[in-house]
Amino acid sequence: MDGSLDRTYRFDPEAIGYGGLKGKSLPGGTGRLLSLQHTDEKLLCYGQFTKFDDVPVGYIVRLNANGTIDNTFNVNGVGADYYITHVSYNAVTNKYLVVGLFKTFNGVSSPNMVLLNYDGSVDQSFKPLPFGGGYPFFAKQLDDGLALISGDFKTYDGVNRQGFLFINKTGDLAPGYNTIGNLLGSVNRVSDAVETKSADGKRALLVVGQFYTFDNLPTNNIVRVTLEL
Repeated sequence: MDGSLDRTYRFDPEAIGYGGLKGKSLPGGTGRLLSLQHTDEKLLCYGQFTKFDDVPVGYIVRLNANGTIDNTFNVNGVGADYYITHVSYNAVTNKYLVVGLFKTFNGVSSPNMVLLNYDGSVDQSFKPLPFGGGYPFFAKQLDDGLALISGDFKTYDGVNRQGFLFINKTGDLAPGYNTIGNLLGSVNRVSDAVETKSADGKRALLVVGQFYTFDNLPTNNIVRVTLEL
C-alpha cells in the first residue's frame, strides 16, 4: 500500500537479478500482456505471449490471487494459435468472450472469436462466423448472451457491418440489432461498453472509444445505444 515492491507476489528472493543483486521477478509472459481481474483477485492475462513463467500457454493464462498459474483454467498448453486482442468476462453467464487474430482455440476451429467456459474449455454451442476486411478488437458479452463486437472489419458472415455489430449467444448476427450505420474510428481494447438505461428508461449500452462518426452522424468518442426493441 505504500508503493514499495511486494516481494510476496511473483518474486523469487533467492534468484540473482540485475547487477548481480539477489532477488528478481518471475519470468512472466514472453510478449505483450493485457489483463482483467476477477473479484476473487484471480487475474486473466492474454495478448501476444506463447509462454508464461516458462510454461506454454497459447496467448492466455489465468493466475491465482498469489500470482501462481491457475491450473483449473485448462487450455491444455494450446490456447489460441495467434494473438488475442481482447477478452471480456460476464459473471452472470460465467463465460469469457475472446477475440483476436487467431484461427483456432484448443485445437477447435474458432476464426477470430471464441466463447470460453470459466474453466477455459471452448463453449461448443457458440459458432463464430467469418469476419471480412479486418479483425475484431473489442468484445463485450451482456447478461442475456447478447454481445457487442467491434474492430476494423467490414463484414460479418458476408453482411456489411462496418466495425460494429451485435451477435446472439450462438454467434449469429442478432436480429433487429444490426441496423446501425457506419462507424468511423474504433472501439478497441482500451474502450468500454456499460449497460445502462436510455432517457426514457429503455435498456441501453453506453459505448466509449476512439470514433468520430457513429451511425453516419458526427460523434466524439462516446454514444448511448438503445437496445430494447
